[in-house]
Amino acid sequence: LARAELSRTSALARDAITSRQMVENRQAALLQAEARLAAARARRDEAAARLAQTHMVAPTDGIVARRSVALGSVPTPGQEVYRIIRDGRLELAAKVPELSLHSVAPGLPVSVRHGEHRIEGLVRAIAPLVDTATRLGLVYVTLPEGRGLRPGMFADAEIMTKALPVTAVPEQAVGIRGGVPVAFVLGDDGHVFARQVAVGMRHEGFVEIRGGLQPGERVVTSGTGFLVDRSPVRIAGSDDHAQR
Repeated sequence: LARAELSRTSALARDAITSRQMVENRQAALLQAEARLAAARARRDEAAARLAQTHMVAPTDGIVARRSVALGSVPTPGQEVYRIIRDGRLELAAKVPELSLHSVAPGLPVSVRHGEHRIEGLVRAIAPLVDTATRLGLVYVTLPEGRGLRPGMFADAEIMTKALPVTAVPEQAVGIRGGVPVAFVLGDDGHVFARQVAVGMRHEGFVEIRGGLQPGERVVTSGTGFLVDRSPVRIAGSDDHAQR
């Protein structure tokens, strides 16, 4: 309307029907109307931005597992509002000792036991950090749908790692001397020699030797608590066990 009035007044001014002052008044009215329009658009944009902040869009499809805020509340930055199960999938966060993490890799099969039920899963990822207090690392295992498991449940998992050749001895062959693990190696002269060893995983009565022994060396497998370095021994029977 202000533009139309200015246009009419300008036409009349060219024919000397109206004064120049009237034209200037119409120009001022147009400027004021444009300013009010700009302010109204700004208020509209502000309202649209505030309205957009009330809509929450999930980063992926999923199932809402927990709501942490009530309708109408104003959450603080960084506050959890909803927790969702991404794509409806369920994972097991398995706690694995740090010495066993080196043998775990994504894609390995996992047998999960919950009560009497067994469920087959796969290793999806391994957490980059190890808990400094428990020395346990997290291994995330993807579980199939429709097996009756729910978030918050506890289950046991057995990760099927690839078999690797290692040097191992019976657990009884490793003793502790001065706070370090020691094995007694049988020498050719009928004496045993204390050898400091580095141990690894333990499984079904055997312990992995990561350093200090060579494959094929004969070690004492019983009575190590009574031995010292260079103790004389004799072979008992034909089972190649060294005893005092």
